[in-house]
Amino acid sequence: MIADLRPTASPKDSLLARYMHRFQEIRNENAAGAAITNALRLKRADALIKGVFENSFDAIAIFRREGGIEAANSGLAHLFGHTPETITSCSFYDLIVEGLDGVRNAVSQTGAKLGFLDGQGRRKDGTRFPVEIAVGEVQLGATPSYLAIVRDITERRAQEERVRHQALHDALTDLPNRVLFNDRLDLALASAERSGEPFAVVIIDLDRFKEVNDTLGHHAGDVVLRVVSERLQSAVRKCDTVARLGGDEFAVLLPALGSEEQALELTTRLVRIAERPFDYCGISIDIGASAGIAVYPIHAQTKDKLLQCADVAMYAAKEEQNRVSIYHASKDRNSIRNLTLAGDLRSAIEQGKIFLAYQPKIDLASGALLGVEALARWKHDDHGCVAPTEFIAQAERNGLIKQLTLLTVALGLGQLSQWRRSHRNLTVAINLSARSLHDAALPEILLRAIEEWRIEPHWLTLEITESAFMVDPEKSMAVVERLAAAGMRLAIDDFGTGYSSLSYLSRLPVNELKIDKSFVLQMLDRDRDAKIVQSTIDLAHNLGLKVVAEGVENEQIVTRLREIGCDVAQGYYFGKPMAAPQIDQLQSRLGESRIIRPRALAARH
Repeated sequence: MIADLRPTASPKDSLLARYMHRFQEIRNENAAGAAITNALRLKRADALIKGVFENSFDAIAIFRREGGIEAANSGLAHLFGHTPETITSCSFYDLIVEGLDGVRNAVSQTGAKLGFLDGQGRRKDGTRFPVEIAVGEVQLGATPSYLAIVRDITERRAQEERVRHQALHDALTDLPNRVLFNDRLDLALASAERSGEPFAVVIIDLDRFKEVNDTLGHHAGDVVLRVVSERLQSAVRKCDTVARLGGDEFAVLLPALGSEEQALELTTRLVRIAERPFDYCGISIDIGASAGIAVYPIHAQTKDKLLQCADVAMYAAKEEQNRVSIYHASKDRNSIRNLTLAGDLRSAIEQGKIFLAYQPKIDLASGALLGVEALARWKHDDHGCVAPTEFIAQAERNGLIKQLTLLTVALGLGQLSQWRRSHRNLTVAINLSARSLHDAALPEILLRAIEEWRIEPHWLTLEITESAFMVDPEKSMAVVERLAAAGMRLAIDDFGTGYSSLSYLSRLPVNELKIDKSFVLQMLDRDRDAKIVQSTIDLAHNLGLKVVAEGVENEQIVTRLREIGCDVAQGYYFGKPMAAPQIDQLQSRLGESRIIRPRALAARH
């Protein structure tokens, strides 16, 4: 018997084999468990993804490169007016009408992602709405697909529009504000530079707005601003822009103009509409307005300069009480011309370069020359004849009005003295400014001058305007009473254009009322003006005053004034302001009237 030579397994080897076998079993069990765990995890993740997909606040679509929708959540179907069943039959590209180019570009680039862009969606019924779209590539199969997120931004757009509107419009009146007006002015400039077509910028300021605020309160002031805003907005053309710049200041942009005259016509109509009285809590509010006009390219070629010129013209309208004024360099105190004139005027006064011209005043009863109005004139070495309104305004702004007034008085009294020595019975009238009326020393100064020239005080007539007197009625009254007591005659100039009350008129020691030429010029054509002239004459005569009509330019007006009892006429029909020798010649032709001390003056003193 042959012995078995195979080695026998030791207990140790058997144990190791059993251990390895069990290890393998355990490993297999773990692998199976992991697979089950992973499957469970994937199932839960899939459920989670499906939940997020379906319940997202955003509209989500998965679509192919050609646009066909593979999957869509209910949000997408609802947003575009479809059902979950019908939305997948649509092309994603059919849902987007604006912003589609951006989507197509993203799809055409491998791996590209498109951040949110603004566009427009189109619902099943054809309505459009603003959307926000983001697109990214996803790999779900052999070919790439694309994930799109779409958001309805209608409310966001509305909020943005509200914020933008608030930023560009006045909160009280809802008119464009300064920012928007400047933007539209920039566009108007750009257009005008291409076309060469003129346009106008208008600045409108309310005249008595502070009085309304101070008397009735800020709520009344707000009502005034809203009423004026509505009136201006309703009166302009569709192409025009009305803006509130702040406070009681408005601006109007008038494009497509043919001329300065058209700008003046449109602006005058706006002012008339804006200042119509209206009722507030049973109180009639009569608010005035002043407007200044600057026209491109005549007055300025830049935005800032146009606004500046319009502002200058507006203040000129206020000062001159013209309501509407077109820009002129003579009215611009910051212009090079005015800077030059301001410096030269002082020298002209000191060196006696100011001279007088005399406009005749005709006695309508006799046709004789009664007297003259002395008017200051200035012929500048470089600028020629400077308009009186220009250099008188310069004198007032630069503190030269007293020197100018005294020079005018000295020249006028000197000429009056010469006429009297030549046995010419003429009176001389000289205008006084508001500042002169407030100068307590004026009566004594004039009296000394009268004594030096050896003339009678009543040969001198001092003309004051209603508006000048009403700047400070009590102070003005004290001065004019002393002038009248000294024997000088007083006249109210431009009667009917100011704001004086009858109570003051009845107290003033005046001798004449001068009817403003604006009424006289149109009295034959406008019944309202004719009634004003007639009423003024009746009022003056009832008060014992003489009446002078200014602006008489034809024989028909002379005849009518004579018929209704006017005493004296002055205007171009009889002669423009002229030199003293021409007055001598005129008097020789017409004859002269006797100067009688007025009964009204004698009765009052």
